[in-house]
Parts: sequence; C-alpha cells; structure tokens
Amino acid sequence: MECKEQKDLVVLPVFYKVDPKEVRGGTASYMRGLAKHESEDGKNSKEMKTWKKALFDAGSLSGWTLNDGDDESELIQEIMKHISTRLGRKPLNVAVHPVGMKSRLAEPKSMLNLESKDDVLMIVVPDVDRGVNLIQDRLCNKRVLVILDDVDDLDQLHALAGKADWFGNGSRILVTTRDSHLLTPRLDWDHVYVYEVKAMDDGEARELLRKHAFPTYQKLESRTDLVHGFLNHAKGLPLALVVLGSLLRDTTEAIWESILKKLSKNLDRKINNVLKVSYDGLDEDEQEIFLHIACFFKGEKESIQRSKNAMIPEDVVLRLYEDVLEVLSRDMGDCAVKAIVLELPKPTEMCIGPNAFTKMRRLRLLIFRNDFRNLKYMKFDFCKSLVRTPDISWTPNLEELHIYSCENLVEAHESIADHGKLQVLDLRCCFELSVFPEVLKSGNLRELQLGRCSKLERFPDVPHKLEGLTKLGLQETAIKGLPASIENLVSLETISLCRCKNLISLPSSIYKLQNLKNLNAKCCTNLIGFPKFEDSDEPCMKTGLSNLLGLDLYGCNLTEVEFLENLSCCPILTDLQLRRNNIKSLPTSISKRDDLFILTISECPQLREIPELPLLLGKLDADNSESLQKNGHSTLMHHFVRRGLAMADISSLDQVPLYLDIFLMEGEMPEWVLPVEEGSVSFKASKDLYDKFIGLAFCFYVHEGQDRETHPKFEILPYVDGEMRNCKGDANPCWWGRNFMFLRYYVPSDLWDVVDFGQIDGNYVQFSLRVSTTNVKKWGLRIICKPLEDDLKAVLQNNWLMDPALLLEVVLESTDSDVESKVSSIKTDILKGMEDCQMSIEKHNQIVSKRNQKLMLPQGKQTKTMLTSNSADRDENGSVGLQLLLLE
Repeated sequence: MECKEQKDLVVLPVFYKVDPKEVRGGTASYMRGLAKHESEDGKNSKEMKTWKKALFDAGSLSGWTLNDGDDESELIQEIMKHISTRLGRKPLNVAVHPVGMKSRLAEPKSMLNLESKDDVLMIVVPDVDRGVNLIQDRLCNKRVLVILDDVDDLDQLHALAGKADWFGNGSRILVTTRDSHLLTPRLDWDHVYVYEVKAMDDGEARELLRKHAFPTYQKLESRTDLVHGFLNHAKGLPLALVVLGSLLRDTTEAIWESILKKLSKNLDRKINNVLKVSYDGLDEDEQEIFLHIACFFKGEKESIQRSKNAMIPEDVVLRLYEDVLEVLSRDMGDCAVKAIVLELPKPTEMCIGPNAFTKMRRLRLLIFRNDFRNLKYMKFDFCKSLVRTPDISWTPNLEELHIYSCENLVEAHESIADHGKLQVLDLRCCFELSVFPEVLKSGNLRELQLGRCSKLERFPDVPHKLEGLTKLGLQETAIKGLPASIENLVSLETISLCRCKNLISLPSSIYKLQNLKNLNAKCCTNLIGFPKFEDSDEPCMKTGLSNLLGLDLYGCNLTEVEFLENLSCCPILTDLQLRRNNIKSLPTSISKRDDLFILTISECPQLREIPELPLLLGKLDADNSESLQKNGHSTLMHHFVRRGLAMADISSLDQVPLYLDIFLMEGEMPEWVLPVEEGSVSFKASKDLYDKFIGLAFCFYVHEGQDRETHPKFEILPYVDGEMRNCKGDANPCWWGRNFMFLRYYVPSDLWDVVDFGQIDGNYVQFSLRVSTTNVKKWGLRIICKPLEDDLKAVLQNNWLMDPALLLEVVLESTDSDVESKVSSIKTDILKGMEDCQMSIEKHNQIVSKRNQKLMLPQGKQTKTMLTSNSADRDENGSVGLQLLLLE
C-alpha cells in the first residue's frame, strides 16, 4: 500500500476465501493478529496505526473475491483478461509495402513444419539463472514455439535454449541474429537449420523503390541510368530502398541526379544509423577491420581524405600511385600506414627496395593488382596475421614463394599448386596449415617444403608427370601415407618423411622413383613396414629405386627388412640406417651389396646375428647390441682384416690412400696392439721391409674424464729422416661423453707419402711418429705386414733397426678368391675413372667417399680369438711377430 501511494501503482487485490469487510474492519482472524501486536507495541503506537490504515485501505479497494467452492481457474482467466486490457502494448513495425515478403517466408515456414494449433509463447527472462530453471520446469513437457530475436551472444543462446530436452517434443525455436557463426551446430541439438535472408533481386528492388518514390501507383519512369544507379547503390537491401524511395518522392530528374552524386560520396544518415547498430556490436579490432574493408573494396579511385566525422585517418590508407610510390621509395621512419591498395590500368615499373616494408609495423592489408607480372620472388616469413596464402595467379613469372613460420596460416591458395613458373615453395613451420590443394600441377616446381606443418594430413595427388621437382620436405607432418601417384615425381632426388608419426605405410609405386637418391623416414614410429619389392615386366621396375644412395629408417619399429633381400632393389645403396628397430635378422644378400659403406644396426635388441658383410663396408655401428657382442665378433673382425687388405691393395694405384676407423665400445685395448708409453715411435727400415708394410693401426683409449668441456682428440706427426710430412689427426664430436677404443688404420703412403730409398746412403730410412693427445687415457700402435722372408727376419735380429714387437704378420689364404676378384674390380673401376676426363661430379664424390671409411665393433678385447702364435716362425732369439690366418 505504501508503494501504491509513493509510486502511483495500480493495486488489484484478490480476497482469497476472506470477506473484504473483515480486512477493512480488522475483525475475525485479523483482530487476533492485531491484538498480539498491541500487547507488544502498545495500542496507540505508530506501528499499530500504520497496520490498521493499511488493512482499511486494502479492504476498500475493488478487486476479486474467491469463496469456498468457487472455480479458481475461471477466476485466473478473468484476472488475466482484465489485466491484459489495462496493459499498454507497443505495436510491431510492419512494412507498409511488404514486397518480396511472401517468397522469403516460404522456406523458414517449411523448416518450422507446423502442423498443429499449439500456443505461441514469447518468453522474456529478466534473471538468467532463474530463467534457465523456469524454462526447464515450465516448458519441458509442452510443445511450444519460441522466438529469440536479435541474438548477438552465444551465452544468450545457451541460457534461453541450451538443450533440446528443455522443450517438449515438436517444439520449434526460431532465432534471428546478425552473426551466422552463432547458429552453427554448437548446442545439444539434433537438428539445426540455418536460413539466410536473401537480398532482393532487381525486379523486387525496382518494385519497392517505385512504391516509396511514387505512392500514388505511378510507373517508375525516369532515366534508366539513374534508376540503375540507385538500385546498384542499394544492393537489394530493403532498408536502403525504402530510404532512397522517400528521398526521391515527388522530385525531378535533376534532383535525382544530384542525390545520386551525393550518395557516391556520403552515405545517407538514416541508412548509416541503422548500419551503425551492427558496427557498434563489433569489438574494437573487428571495427577496425570492417572500416578497412569498407574503404578498399568500394572501388574508389580517389584517396580517402580526412573529414570532420571521418573514422579513418588519411595517413592510414593509400590508394593513389603517387602516394604509394612515395611511401615505398623513401625512408619514412615509423610509418602509420595500415593498408595499401593499388590497381593500375596498365603495368607500371616501380622500384621497391628489400626494406621498403620493414618500417610499416601497422600494415594490415596489402593489395597490388596488375603490377607484379614480372615479380620473381616473394617472402612472407614470420607473418603472424597471415591466415591464407595469396593468390599468385596474378604473378605469372613468380619463381620463389617463401612463407616460413607463419604460425596462424590455415589455408594454402589453390594457385600455388598450379603455377607455370614457380620453382620454390617454402611453407615450413606453418603449424596451423591444414588446407592444401588436392592436386599438384606446378610443372616447374623443383623444391616443395612442407616440413613441420603439423596439421597437414594429406599430400596432393600428382595426376601428371612433373619433370622439375627434385626436393620434397614432409618432415613432422600429420600425413598417413603418400598417394600412388607419387611415381609421377619422376625427377625427385630427396624426400624427407622424418618424424611423420602418423605415417603407416608407403605405396609400392615409390620404387618407380628412379632418380631418388635419399629417402629419410627417421622416427616414423607407426610405419608398419616397407613395401615389398617384386620384379616386374615394366621397364621402369626392373630395378627399384635404382639411384638411391641413402635410406634412413632409424627408430621406425620395423620387424623386418625383407625388401632388401632382392638386389634389384636399391642396387647402389651406400648408407643404410636401421638403428632402434625390432629386426631379428639382416638379409643374407647384404654381403653382395658392394656399394654399401655405412650400416647402422645399433640398439636393435631382437637382432640375433649378422651375415657376412660387404667387402667395402667402411662403418658398422653395432654398439649396445648384446646379441652381437655374443655372436658377432668373428664376423666383425674377419671383415676388418679383409677390408684392410683390400684397402692396401687399392692404394697401390697411387690414389689418395684410404684409411679405416674402428670403434670398440666399452672394451679393453686389444691384446694385439702394442701399448706405447712415450709420445713417439721411431724405427729404421729398408725398401724391402717397407714394401711389406700393409698398414699401421693406431689405438686410442678414450675415457670420459672430469674435463667435459674439451673434446678428445689426437694428432700424429710423421717424419722421414727428420723431415715432417702431412700431419694427421682427429677431434670427432661423436667422442664426447663416451668410453671406447678408437682404432685408426693408415696405409704407409698416407703417413709418409712417397719415400725414395734409391737416393739414400745405406738404403735405410729413419721413420718417426710423434703423437699428442687430449683427453685420451692411453694409446698403442701395431704395424700390419705381409709374411717376412727369412733374410728379412735375419736382418730384424739387429734390434737397432726396429722393435720386432711392432710387427703383426697376416696371411690371406689364396682360396679367398672373393676378396681378390672384388679388389680387381675396384682397381678396374678406379682406372676407368682416371681415364674418363668427363667424369661427373656425382661419380667423383662416390670414389672420394670410399677413402674415409669407418667400422664400429663392440668389445675389442675378444679379438684375440682371431690371432694365433706360429711357433714355426720363432728362432732361438724369439718370435718376429704374430701371424693372423684368415680362413674362408
């Protein structure tokens, strides 16, 4: 009652099973209540007077009375009807001329699928939390039509129509919004339909303009160009047509022409105010982007000038050629330009320096049309705002496109895969890139780099042969396989699939890549196997991967490498990496792979044995493989000696001498190596004795010490009669942090070069070796030589020439025809290469690569099983050395 008086409210009382007289007079139950308060507050207190007045005023009001036996529902209906007549209603804004309305209502009406006469409810919820519960409680069992108008926030949609089970079966929810993203299926709904209101076509637009320009149903008769000008300006928007029609009502053609010119410069205020509602609903960044787009895509030819109410400063946008040229050709310091759009009617020469854009830190939009037909190089590295690669079809002569490390790039435009001149495409480290053209057709592309595009799941099909592509980088992508059409990359030389952890298999067509030289599939942990190679009648499949030199399958969890059993597969393979796999055996045919130089099989715990190795294998990495330590020593040591003898024979061709490296993991210095306590070794030898030398084996025991900042290294200074020859040494980073034995094998000429014994008195030459080491605990030496005749043994009895313990005699059985034939073949190849003055660089590199070979063996201390003492060669003064007998 206090609010009625103070706020002038209308109070309509309902006397529920009580007589209004009892309320006014304070009788019956009210009397008992008043008596209780009188005893507490006093009969004449202010509170009692207030209570009595309130009861009297309420009982005096006109309202409704409900007695026992009356129908409550009827009373409620009566109350609602009475209140409805007294409430003020705001009429809906209905178009005077609803042109095109009927056609646009047909589709949403069919979507609603209304087949019953259910009630239509409009719900207004002032309190969101309370409203959510109210909607669920009241509407969950009712079939209703709910209209949510002008929704601009997803939270509103969640609060008012969060789930389908909030409403009864058959309910329809109609939502209107300016943001179509809100209507994507994000909620817990089975069926969501989106209807986009279409703009008016020309006929409808003309009719609506006529109705508002000529309300007396006159025909729209005016100059055709003027009518088309207004229709083009309105773009089919009903609001714009209504406003324009009102402006043109009862005016002449001259006024029409004046209004049209004015509209080309400034938007009508009424239209601007309505559009501003949508603009104000954008956040600050979106408003800025909207203004830029509005400016640059209207097609204006003049520069946008500053005006009193301009929302974009004039120094932020550039459209005129002179303005653009001025900005790009001089150093403007910290430039405020945010966007540049330039479209010239004909190609114009413009010189833009490499640092022209470095000061444009605020540049957001760059559009050049008809200006870059001769552009050959573009670089967009580290552009964080770039989400889609540019359309490069307007740069027909572009040769290189670099878009490295654009972390927000999502899509690559289809033009990059179908460009006539593009040679290099670099998209590495674009971590969000997931959309790439489905077909690759760029015929001149020679390098495609997609490495570390971690969301790229598919490599495009290659429908036709591409003669140019030689290098393909797909490392650390999400691809699961390669298309069978990969065979059409006929010139491909290198492909990297390193760390493609989703890669499951490779197509058998990969064997048709006859120019492929390096295939890196390192750490493809889900690669279940390599495709099996089978001989084919196709000419291009007589050999598979016929030019492959390097194959890296490190850490792929492979269980077999059966594809290598066929020697027609990868016939000239030189480097095979199989470390960290689950293979149990190697193909027995591996011994016949004469070009194989490097074989890595370390950390293969399932590997039980290795077959005979290729004669020219230069490095075998088998460290930490326990099964090989138990079963592989005889094979490994056998290979070492055969390999050393073959090298010595080859070096007699006056080529740059070959040397061999051996790594003996975690072992003691082999017993056949003579420890050297001093820092040098010196001896004398005649030509006959020197010619018996096959090679010198140095052994260095590397032990991890306290000084971890310095890498272990050694240096050998060879002297001939006091004259120093070529220094030899090594400081290999792979030594760091390891305990092992390192053996370096030299042929004599590699240390002392050519020694001329004919010009030296006495026919003896003084040979010296000075050795300095860093972080090497101890070292030793042994000279490996052919068996000595009796006269040479007699000369050696004079110990002043040399210590006989330095010599280690080895014998190669004449039955070892395999070594002899292969050495002969190698000699032939080298001589042929020397005679061919037109030898290619590639072939030359293959020969040079044979000069630095390495062999890694575990547990060198067990090599003593290969050595036998020959007592027949001893005399009364002791043995002249040890003999090593190789039996096939």
